[in-house]
Amino acid sequence: MGFAFSLPTWGVILFFGIAGLGLAFPFLVIAFVPALIKLMPRPGAWMETFKQFMGFTLVATTIWLCDVLIAQVGRDGLMGFLAFLMFVALGAWIFGRWGGVIESGRRQFVAFAVGLGVAVAAGFLFLDLEFAEEPTAAAAAGDDDLDFSETMPWQPFSEAAVASFSGKPVFIDFTADWCLSCKVNEQVTLEQASVREAFDELGVVPLKADWTRRDETITKWLQRFGKAGVPFYLVLPADTAAEPIPLPEVITPAIVIEAVQKGAGS
Repeated sequence: MGFAFSLPTWGVILFFGIAGLGLAFPFLVIAFVPALIKLMPRPGAWMETFKQFMGFTLVATTIWLCDVLIAQVGRDGLMGFLAFLMFVALGAWIFGRWGGVIESGRRQFVAFAVGLGVAVAAGFLFLDLEFAEEPTAAAAAGDDDLDFSETMPWQPFSEAAVASFSGKPVFIDFTADWCLSCKVNEQVTLEQASVREAFDELGVVPLKADWTRRDETITKWLQRFGKAGVPFYLVLPADTAAEPIPLPEVITPAIVIEAVQKGAGS
């Protein structure tokens, strides 16, 4: 029996493989060149301070992940998840307080069982990670009603929206709330005044394809262009006979403006 991996599966394997290699790289280098260990900082009290400081990066990551979660499960789902995390912390504290290495095996087992029981019970009581009902999408505005003066007037992506703007240059931003590189590209490039002015002058319609909840229609569009995930940017030319123009994952204002100019036939 063989194993058939889809493109997204290979993407996940590749991502974690590269991440693991990056984490292991310093140790591999020192293993091949032992003399490099002399460049390592000396152990000392600074390590405890550094460890505690890095804990705040985990807190920051948690805050960001909660922001992503609330967009998917709503306020009630997020509050339940935070309550669950509190009881998981309580269970860990119970095990650490009464199940330490100096305790007897029986005491360690009891502490572990109690801590695990607290976490599992909290999961049953508080966890509700069903997707919240999505807000009704606003109807796409006409291209004459788009206001590029302050921010990019993103319109909701759909097959119907693409069809309705046929004959006009369309820029599609395939993005997701959990995609950090998407957010960076949006703020650093797509929201730049020069980009918005180019869209306005060329009559480009910006569509946002939100893949936060793995929309099937968006997935099919990504697969059509050989993409396993986001970010992905696509220009649909005004000339419907012309080929769509895919953009790289890392974009600049110049790259975007050049692509939409080409899409507008300029």
